[in-house]
Amino acid sequence: MAELRKYFYTAKTEKGQIEKGDLTAANLELAQKAVEDKGLIVLSLEEETGWEVNLMSLFNRVSAGDKALFARQLATMVSAGYNLTDALKVIGGQTKNRTLKAAIEEIASDVESGFSLSTAMAKHRDIFNRVFIAVVRSGEATGRLAEVLDEMAVELERDYEFSSKLRDAMIYPVFILIAMIIVGALMMTKVIPQLKSIFEGANIELPWTTRAVIGTSNFLVNWWWLVLLVLAAAYFLLRAYIKSPAGNYAWSKIKLRLPVFGKLIENSEMTRMTLTFQILAKTGIPLLEAINITADTMENEIYKRGLKVASSEVERGVPFSVPLIKNSYIPAMISQMVSVGEQTGKIDEIFDKLSSHYLGETDRSLKTVASLIEPLTIVVLGILVGIMVFAIIVPIYNMSSAI
Repeated sequence: MAELRKYFYTAKTEKGQIEKGDLTAANLELAQKAVEDKGLIVLSLEEETGWEVNLMSLFNRVSAGDKALFARQLATMVSAGYNLTDALKVIGGQTKNRTLKAAIEEIASDVESGFSLSTAMAKHRDIFNRVFIAVVRSGEATGRLAEVLDEMAVELERDYEFSSKLRDAMIYPVFILIAMIIVGALMMTKVIPQLKSIFEGANIELPWTTRAVIGTSNFLVNWWWLVLLVLAAAYFLLRAYIKSPAGNYAWSKIKLRLPVFGKLIENSEMTRMTLTFQILAKTGIPLLEAINITADTMENEIYKRGLKVASSEVERGVPFSVPLIKNSYIPAMISQMVSVGEQTGKIDEIFDKLSSHYLGETDRSLKTVASLIEPLTIVVLGILVGIMVFAIIVPIYNMSSAI
């Protein structure tokens, strides 16, 4: 007997209402049939995944650039009249990223077996998120698959450029932090113990800074394993708290209140939100579904919950702009422009303008943060070096004076 697996589905009723649920089935095909037998139209169908660590995936991740190239190639081949299965096989054979290559080959096999492209992609949620799958499903329903894939490629390229800027801005401070930790550890475990024996042999009174540095060095040399154990325990406890609903919400609120960095986080989240809404609105995804999908893409829990509240309000017939106006974390510009879009029926154009605006705002925030990181790093390094120099030079000066 085949092992039963659990699947989560999102479907639409004949009246257009969104319904979510779960069921067990032997495979994806039987799960889809079970949902359709209920008289529902499948919007998404995903298999429950357990917690696992794939070390190879850490070194072979699929970037937004890889996915943009895949979408662009598939759009080109489909528009040129290629059979979908053949197009997927050709692209899979040319793909260099092994994770994406394996996924494309499996998708091609599923499509050849009779699955729709969106359903086959839904089995690879670690690569293709809800936005990608929803856009593909919309293209399949409207017969515009090549067009929506081309539009998806454009948005993925913008997302890749945006993510690259964020990543590049953090390379310098992370490098400096790692260098400081390594140098500090070497000083405390190798250099200070040697100086300690010299100072003790000189029989001079040491300043408090020197005593503090020597005491810290002694502790690290004798109890380094305890330090590592405490740091590891603190990391995992803090991570577990942040992953909890209450902890995630509290941490999300703290990040938005950070000086300078808080504005960068807000702008980056608004960029992600408006970019996602833009592609979903442009490809004809219903507003309620677009709100739910966008909520799932948000990293900050404040905005995720805000969009979930907006979804429940829209489901009751309230205009989307109303809950946005009530949300103090959503910039007034967004809620006001959404209101204009609702009145004019040009919501996709509004989100296009908003995404362009926030891409620019995020770029400016990145430049502000980058301009502050260097002098801040120099100040911190100066203070640490000053403490070390004072702790070492003063006793040596006292020794020479005594001689």
